Amino acid sequence: MATTRRARRGIGPRPGIDGLRAIAVAAVVLYHADVPWLPAGFLGVDVFFAVSGYLICSLLVAEWESRQAIDLAAFWRRRARRLLPALVAMTAVVVVAALTIAPDAAGRLRADAIAGLLGLGNLWQLASRQSYFEAWGRPPLLRHLWSVGVEAQFYLAFPFLLAAGLKRTGNRTGVLALAAAGMASASALLMALLFDPAHDPSRVFYGTDTRMMGLWVGVAFALAVPPGRLSSRITTNARRALDATGVVALAGLAVMMVRLDEFSPGLYRGGFLLAGVLSATAVAIAAHPGSRLGELLARQPLRWIGTRSYAIYLWHWPVFMLTRPRIDVGFGGFGLFVARIAVTAALAEASWRLVEQPARTLRLRLAWQPRVALGAGLTGLLVMAGLSAVATNERPGGAVAVSTLASTSPTGASHETPLARTAVMGPPAPTSSALVEAAAPPSTGAPQPTAAPAASTAATASPHPVATKAASSPSGPPAPPPGSVLAIGESVMMGAANALTSASEGRVHVDAAVGRQNAAVLDRLEEYRSSGDLATMAGVVVHMGTNGPMREADFERLVQLTEGVPVVVVVNVRVPKRWEAQSNATITDGIARHPAVRLADWHAASAGPGVVGKDGVHPTPSGAKTYARVVLDRFQPQEPPPPTTTSTTAPPPSEPPPSTEPPTTTTTTEPAPPPAP
Repeated sequence: MATTRRARRGIGPRPGIDGLRAIAVAAVVLYHADVPWLPAGFLGVDVFFAVSGYLICSLLVAEWESRQAIDLAAFWRRRARRLLPALVAMTAVVVVAALTIAPDAAGRLRADAIAGLLGLGNLWQLASRQSYFEAWGRPPLLRHLWSVGVEAQFYLAFPFLLAAGLKRTGNRTGVLALAAAGMASASALLMALLFDPAHDPSRVFYGTDTRMMGLWVGVAFALAVPPGRLSSRITTNARRALDATGVVALAGLAVMMVRLDEFSPGLYRGGFLLAGVLSATAVAIAAHPGSRLGELLARQPLRWIGTRSYAIYLWHWPVFMLTRPRIDVGFGGFGLFVARIAVTAALAEASWRLVEQPARTLRLRLAWQPRVALGAGLTGLLVMAGLSAVATNERPGGAVAVSTLASTSPTGASHETPLARTAVMGPPAPTSSALVEAAAPPSTGAPQPTAAPAASTAATASPHPVATKAASSPSGPPAPPPGSVLAIGESVMMGAANALTSASEGRVHVDAAVGRQNAAVLDRLEEYRSSGDLATMAGVVVHMGTNGPMREADFERLVQLTEGVPVVVVVNVRVPKRWEAQSNATITDGIARHPAVRLADWHAASAGPGVVGKDGVHPTPSGAKTYARVVLDRFQPQEPPPPTTTSTTAPPPSEPPPSTEPPTTTTTTEPAPPPAP
C-alpha cells in the first residue's frame, strides 16, 4: 500500500537507500561497541539524517506537484505509524528490564522515556546536562533517542516551511534548494561558534539547531534534483560518473569515520557539514534509477539490515548498556560482541515483523496488540536477563562514580549529572608533613605554607571550580599556599581528593572538575602560571587523558607550562574507552623525552580488584587511598644511579691517598616520606 502511494506520486522504490541505511547503522553500532578502528562511527547518524531529509522532501514535493497542497495531518500520521510503534515497544521493554535487572538505571528512566516518546530526547538531555561522551557508570538506557528527537522536531516544522516556500516561489525548487543549503550552512556556523574544545561538546552534539544540518543538506539535494524526475536512460559515461562520485562520497565518509573522533575540533568546525554533504551525495546517487552503485547497495544482506535499521538502532543501545563487559556479564571480547549483535538482530526482526510492518500497513488489530506487546516484552526481557545473569562479576566495594568533595565522607557517591559539576579542595591547616621537603630541593628556599582553614566547596554549572573567599584571588583560580603541591585534573582525581589531602596532611591543593577536557586542564594550569602561583609551588600533579585522547601536543604544552617547577608528576589513566592506550602511550613517550617528569602509574595500580568502581574508571574508597599513595610516592627522593664498576685497583689500606685538606664530616638527613594513606 505504501509502495503504491509512492509510485503514484512519482517516488518509486529506492532499494539502494536501504544499503546506505545498513552502512549507517553498522557504523553506529560499531562505535557504541567501542571498536577502536572506527572512532567516528557516530557519523552514521548523519547518514540517517541525510536519508530522512532527502526522502521526506521528495515525498512532500511530489505531493505538492500533484495537489498543489500538502496534507499535514496525513503526513504526520504516516510518520507516527513509522516511528512510534517500535519506539513504544522498545521503551516498554527497557523500562521492565531496568526495574528487574538494572535498578541503578531506573531512577532517571521515567523522564528519559517521556521525553523520548514526545520527540524531545535531545532537548531533555541538554536540559539535564547529560553528556554524550563522558558519563561513567551505566549510561542512560534511552540516551540514543536524542537523534529521534532531532528528526521528530524536523518533521514537525519542515512541512510548513516547504509549503510556504513552494507557494511563495511558484514551485521554484532550485531557489528553495539554495535556501536549504543556507539553513545547513547556518547550522554548521552556529556549531563552530558554540564549540569550545576545552569543554564537553555535548551542547553542539545534541542541539537541534546545530545538528539539523544533515537533514537540510538532504533537503537541498532533493530540491536541486527531484528524484521523481530522474530517468534510468542515461549514457554509459554518465552512469560511470555517477557511480564514481558515489564511491568517492562513501570513501570520504569512511576516511572521516576512521581518522576523526568525537573530540576532533575540525569535526565541529565544518566536519559535520562535510559529512552531511558526502552522505547526501551518496543518497542521491543510490536513489538514481540509472546508478549501478544503487543496484549494488540493494543486494543482501545490506537490504535486510537497511529495512530493519530503525529497529536495530532502537534496540542496540539498551542491549549494549545492559550487557557491559565484565560488569553486567562476566566476559567480554569478541564472544560478547557476537552475542550482543545476535540479541539486537533478534529483537529488531521481532520489532519489524510484529510491530512495524503491521502498523505501517494498518493491519494491526486491536485484539492482537496486547499479545504482541507481551510477547515482545517477555522476549526482550528474557534474552537481556539471560546475558546479564551469566557469570555476573560484582566487584567488592561497590561503585563510587564521583565523590562530592564538599562532604566530609569520602565514600559518598554522587548520582548527579556529571556535566559541569566542579570542586576545589582547599588545604587544611599545615602540619609537620615532609611532603614539601621531599619535593623541593634545599636550594630553592621555598617558603613553608601559611596556616589556612580547611575549605572545600562544590559548585554547579560552572566551567571552573569555585573556591572559598579565604582561598580566592581577584582573578583566575584560587591561589594555593606557597610551597604546597598543586594537583590539577578531572573526575578521577576529584574522587580521590579527600584521600590526597588527608594523606599529605593538607600539603596538596586539589583543583579537579568532572568532565574536564584535556585543553581545559592545560588552560587551568596556564592560569596558575600567569598569576604567578605556579612559581611558588613545590610540585605539580597533572591527571588528564580520561575524558578524551591525550596527544603529543598536549604533553609538550604541559612540560612548557610547568617549566621551573621542582617536581612534575603526570598520572596515567584507566578508562574503558578506546583512547586509553593512546593517552597512556602519549604519557610514556613524553616522559621518555622529558626524564625530569615523573610518572604516577595509576593504570597499573588500579588493575587489582576493588580499586575502581563498576564503571571501571573512578576509585572506590579504598582505591582513593591507593591513588593517593601512587601519587605521593612520586615525591620521594629519586634513587641515584648505581655506581659505575671499574677495574681500577684500590691502593692498600696502609697507603692512603694523599690529601691536602683536613678531613670533614658531613651528616645527610633524608627527608621523611609522606604519611601513608
